[in-house]
Amino acid sequence: EKAQIDLIFQICGTPDPEKDTEFFSQISSNSQEMIKSHPYKRRILDCLKARKNPYKSDLFFDLMERMLRMEPSERISAEEAYRHPYFKEDPLPCQPKELPLLAEDSHEYSVKQQMKSIPPADDKDIRDLERFKREHENKFLYRRPPDLRPSDEQDESKEQ
Repeated sequence: EKAQIDLIFQICGTPDPEKDTEFFSQISSNSQEMIKSHPYKRRILDCLKARKNPYKSDLFFDLMERMLRMEPSERISAEEAYRHPYFKEDPLPCQPKELPLLAEDSHEYSVKQQMKSIPPADDKDIRDLERFKREHENKFLYRRPPDLRPSDEQDESKEQ
């Protein structure tokens, strides 16, 4: 999730603590410090303009800019977006039944479904894991991994 947030900030820009007060009031102080230490400029329009799409217009860019604002109170509402003039210019939106069906699954959706089937750890599971770590902590430290090269390559490296 941290990597996804970083990608969002790289495109949408890092929230400004002076301006985006509502956003900052909803996150932890650690997250606030992380955000302040990685400032990014807002590049939404540059990123959108760089993508090839013959239907991009000034109205399209206006809609995207208004929908993708970090501060929730500054974002366009769903109703305002629905009534935006972009949806009245050519090409006009199609009916849902006219949309292409995507054959690929959503990785995020399938992972969430798998996670639902995993029962949460109880106190005993956590205690068992902690005991295992204590009992075996020295067995995993400073261990050299086995040499996985074929044996004839190992012999050549020893001769040199």
